[in-house]
Amino acid sequence: MHEAPADFNKMTLKQILADITSPRVKKVIFDCDAGNEIDDQYALAYALSCRRFEVLSVSASQFLNTALVPDRNEGMLEGYREVKRVLKLLGREDVPVYKGVGDCLAAVDPNALYPEVIHVDCEAVDNIISAAKSSDEIIYVMVTGCATNISSAIAKAPEIKDNICVLWMGCSYPDTGGASEFNLGQDRFAGRYLMNCGVPLVWLPTVSVDSAKGTQTLKEGRRFLEEGFTGDTEASLYFRSELPREHDGGYDEDPDGWWHIFWDVAAPAVLETPELCELEIAEIPRIRGDETYAIGEEGRPSAMMFIKFTDPAEVLGNMIRGINEII
Repeated sequence: MHEAPADFNKMTLKQILADITSPRVKKVIFDCDAGNEIDDQYALAYALSCRRFEVLSVSASQFLNTALVPDRNEGMLEGYREVKRVLKLLGREDVPVYKGVGDCLAAVDPNALYPEVIHVDCEAVDNIISAAKSSDEIIYVMVTGCATNISSAIAKAPEIKDNICVLWMGCSYPDTGGASEFNLGQDRFAGRYLMNCGVPLVWLPTVSVDSAKGTQTLKEGRRFLEEGFTGDTEASLYFRSELPREHDGGYDEDPDGWWHIFWDVAAPAVLETPELCELEIAEIPRIRGDETYAIGEEGRPSAMMFIKFTDPAEVLGNMIRGINEII
């Protein structure tokens, strides 16, 4: 058993990078919007199979997808139910699941250069704070949806920034000039606050003008799922066809043409297979109110920025192998 790093509550980004690449088994809180898409479910199942970290708990984040849910709180509840469903299929009902904030966070001053957010109490927020304060080692908070829950937790208890590192799947790559993407758009103030507040951050941007960068490279098709999940169990059927069929009407239309980006698998992959990742310490650009980037401003905090996977196919292959091990 590898010991927690000394003075974990004072870790720099360089020390966090060393921790990520070490064989030490980390502690993770997985925060997701599983009711919105299919990639959260695969990412969660993969995370539960990983050997280099332990999932302590899962929390459901709010989202609004008018094709699926009528309001954000219902989105959060749908995600909560979907997480419970996945855990049951995997025989991991021992993992606690917490309901998150049911709406966007409000800003103290919406027109401020660095807007502060007003925290909202809920199970997920209290769990993040409690876990961070009680742990004898750093907690990695893996956020694959909007930043609502983690930003609310930090706003309520800023001292936990010394005890956590956030992995956030959010924003486009800085070379696009525009930060806009789904997770940021679901709660703009929460995302901007997370990027401004100075918490240790592993930032996983989605799309780059370079098609080899970002999490957009984790893309596969229907045949990949059919060949990967060949078992006859209820869980195998769920991951092979039931899950994509429920969330994507085009799944049955063209077996060879259907494909999907498994964005959120990037988050567990960074901790499980860091040797397949390119990471660099970079300045976090400020996100303007119109969701464009202001780059090169003085005094900005830094983050461990994900650049790309050296072998995206191997990352997704590891996901398939990991999930199959537990189903």
